[in-house]
Amino acid sequence: MPFAVLCPLLAFAALLEAGSVQVYPGETGAQVPVRVAADAGEEVAAVTVTIEYDDVLAILTDAAAGPAAESAGKTVTLNMVDGHSARLVVAGLNQTPIPDGTLVYLIFDVSVFAQPGAHEVALSEAALSDPFGQPLFVEVMSGALVVSDAFEGEVAEGEDGEGETPLPGGCQCAGAKAGAQQLLDVLGDLLVGLLALAGMAVLHARCGQP
Repeated sequence: MPFAVLCPLLAFAALLEAGSVQVYPGETGAQVPVRVAADAGEEVAAVTVTIEYDDVLAILTDAAAGPAAESAGKTVTLNMVDGHSARLVVAGLNQTPIPDGTLVYLIFDVSVFAQPGAHEVALSEAALSDPFGQPLFVEVMSGALVVSDAFEGEVAEGEDGEGETPLPGGCQCAGAKAGAQQLLDVLGDLLVGLLALAGMAVLHARCGQP
C-alpha cells in the first residue's frame, strides 16, 4: 500500500509512485521500485524527483533503470543531496515517451540495527515533462522499507501458531549475526588476556617487595 500522498489529488495528472518492500536487518541490495504512469492523452519523457529516507535505517547506494526507462533509452542519474536525501533524474538525448511501468529501482543497504516496522521512502519535488519539454502535472505517492522482526533465513512461527515456516530470502543477515558473534568471541578472549596480564603484574609486584 502507498505510504503517503505528497501532493493534492489532481483530476488530470501523471502518477509517480514508490513501492513498499519487506527487508531484513543487515540486508544489502534491497530494491524499492518507482513506477510511472502518464495521464490519458499525455506522454512522459523525463522525470526528476527527490528521494528522502531515514539514513539511520538504511543507505541509498544506487538507482538502476527499470524496464520503462530502458525501453525508452533513458539514463538514470542519482545525485546525493545529503546523508538522507538524493535527487533522481531520468532523461535521455531523445524525445521517446516513457511507457507506464517500473521506471527505476532504488537500491538500499539496510542497517543491522534497523528496527522492525514501516519506514517511509518519500518522494517529493517531482517534475515531469513531455517530449517537447513541457511540464506535466504529477501526483506522487511515497513507499516504504518494511523491516521484518526476524532475520533473513530464520524460521518463523506459522500464522496459526502451529508449525514453522522458513522466511524467504538468503543468508545475508545470518552472516551478519555470525560476524557479530565472532567479534564478541574475540573481545572475550582479549578481556581474559588483559585480566591475566593484570594478575601477573600484581603477583610480580608482591614478589618484588622486601
